[in-house]
Amino acid sequence: MLYFTLPHDVRERYENSEWLVYQKQIEETEFTPEDIVVFWTWLVPDAGERMTLLHRIRRQGARVIYVGPKTEDTDEFKRRLCFLQIYDFLFIDHEIVLAGLDRLIEHPRTASDVREYLSEEERQGLGEAPSVVDVVDSEGTPTERTGEDDSEPQPQGRKRRGWMRRRNETVEPVIQLIQPRLIAVVGLWPRSGVSTLAQLIAKLFVERMPPNTVSLVEHPNQWPRMWEYFQLDEHRAMGNYMHWTEDGVGTTIDVDGVSLVPLPPGDDKPARGAEAKMMPYLMRQLRRPITVLDCGQNTREDLLFSMVDRLVCVVDCDPTYLAVDELGKRYESLVTKYSGRMMT
Repeated sequence: MLYFTLPHDVRERYENSEWLVYQKQIEETEFTPEDIVVFWTWLVPDAGERMTLLHRIRRQGARVIYVGPKTEDTDEFKRRLCFLQIYDFLFIDHEIVLAGLDRLIEHPRTASDVREYLSEEERQGLGEAPSVVDVVDSEGTPTERTGEDDSEPQPQGRKRRGWMRRRNETVEPVIQLIQPRLIAVVGLWPRSGVSTLAQLIAKLFVERMPPNTVSLVEHPNQWPRMWEYFQLDEHRAMGNYMHWTEDGVGTTIDVDGVSLVPLPPGDDKPARGAEAKMMPYLMRQLRRPITVLDCGQNTREDLLFSMVDRLVCVVDCDPTYLAVDELGKRYESLVTKYSGRMMT
């Protein structure tokens, strides 16, 4: 079983998983060695209670993937996690890229992978971690104390601090989950600029996201354009390239941070059964945060368009084209079916 303590329900993305909403829910759950617990700190704000809870989960044998704030990304804190035999950790700022979680879930780190945190000397010097508690000064202003000695001389004018009761307030964090997005770009007629716009969208996403998180895929019924446009023969010999319509897996070519999935150069005929292979292939591509699909002039892909997050329809700047009966009806059909997800 896969358990999540994230502040958002992600069970739709991860099938057969459980969403743990309350600290008590974690405490009452009996974990097994077959379980994976994706543990984020928002649910247990107190550091001492958090470590106790993590120790209990590990003692039951479950594997833990720790997700914490960027402020915890220190060698000392990683040593504390490794001491609990938690080797999978991810530290974030304001966004969780779910593709990063996918990699940790599928490819767990081992003790040897993080051995720099596991030397015997480091373990002996680690000792017991002090609890984090809140203190207030004489005027009631809350400060933070980590158990360090307070016997040093106080500067003149500094008010003496006293130990107070620990606060345990759960604060809902401001965080954004980057869910996978499938964007299809389609044109109503040939030479409407679909490929150019699809390439532009992919590059705009790359400028705002980490490298290798954006895919640009050519639809099997699209005229092949990427190979010449990106001069891909400089990156990969044509004889060594295998497209996904040939084996269902295919080879990507990374250029400028975009993972290109081009059609075989010079091949203007779709491979037999390509449409049947397309859906499973796109689902595998969705392990990346963003997938852009260059559909060309394929406006009758009902199954495909029903699953996209955004359908970008490209029309010529001359609106008289829509007066053509066939094109006008095709455009009206798209607007009627996908109005909530379509932009023109």
